[in-house]
Amino acid sequence: MQIIDHIFNESNQILSQVWVVDPVISFTSGTASGGDELIDSESKDALRVGIQILDPALLRPFGRHRQQVRRLAASLGTAFMGGYAIPDCHIQEFRNKVAAIIEKAIEEKNDLLEHIEAHIQKWADAHPDLREVILANRPTMESIEKSFRFGVRICKVLPPEPESTGADPHNSIHEEIRGLPMQIAREISQDVADSWVGDEGKGKTSQRVVSLVRRIHKKAKGLSFLDKKMQSLVDVIEGVLSSLPPTGPIEGLPYYQLVGLLSMLKDPHRILGNQDVILDMPEPEPDPEPVESSAEEEAAAQIEPLTQTPVEKPEVGLRVGWMF
Repeated sequence: MQIIDHIFNESNQILSQVWVVDPVISFTSGTASGGDELIDSESKDALRVGIQILDPALLRPFGRHRQQVRRLAASLGTAFMGGYAIPDCHIQEFRNKVAAIIEKAIEEKNDLLEHIEAHIQKWADAHPDLREVILANRPTMESIEKSFRFGVRICKVLPPEPESTGADPHNSIHEEIRGLPMQIAREISQDVADSWVGDEGKGKTSQRVVSLVRRIHKKAKGLSFLDKKMQSLVDVIEGVLSSLPPTGPIEGLPYYQLVGLLSMLKDPHRILGNQDVILDMPEPEPDPEPVESSAEEEAAAQIEPLTQTPVEKPEVGLRVGWMF
């Protein structure tokens, strides 16, 4: 019973520190079911065919707004219960940024609806073969307006009491909570895989890659209460960030630290396991073999000695392991 109580208390402690958000952004597909003119009479199962009544380009901004909201939620939190779990420390930032995105989407919706008849007419004129069908089957303004929905459900979730689940520690919500650290590690590794092409031997990179690391750091720090490995990951990232120049290209030792960190972040098992940051620096070139001088060259050197200016030998990088 003590183990069960521990699991329920742990779930309650985690849920008390997060908000569950569910973005709801939908819009018209820009299609309508066709009339009898579009029934395929040769088909065994005659089906009513959908027709495009609006230029799809007019609807793409709404798809981008939906992706903006989802990316924002994923950058501040993690996938959870069909939505996203966002920690208390980031929920106000999420609210403010989502409000701005939705405000922009509503403005674009109102502009679209204001000129909807002209848009449908223009699309029909551009498709003369279907013009009459498009105009005859266009939906009403009310039905188009109802297809637009912009909002985000934000709530706190309480874990079920042991009595309501038969004291089952394998209840789905507890299983999902226990799986959150690996879920976050996979999201981080996917973000790196999508945003970083890898080391191409250039020996330097731009501040754009640093912004990726800062985004991951913000996500991991906000959710660090979930697992002690998440907190140690935050420490590792902060150690590398502190070595990077604030502006300009990243090169030299800081570059290899950054590449080593990103290589580690591409592997979710290393994120929650061995968090070594390996500096895979170029091997130093071997010194040239000494060339034996002939007797004549030695005699000439004694008669007319050469004056040489000493040259400082630069330090070279070594393959080392860097651990925080």
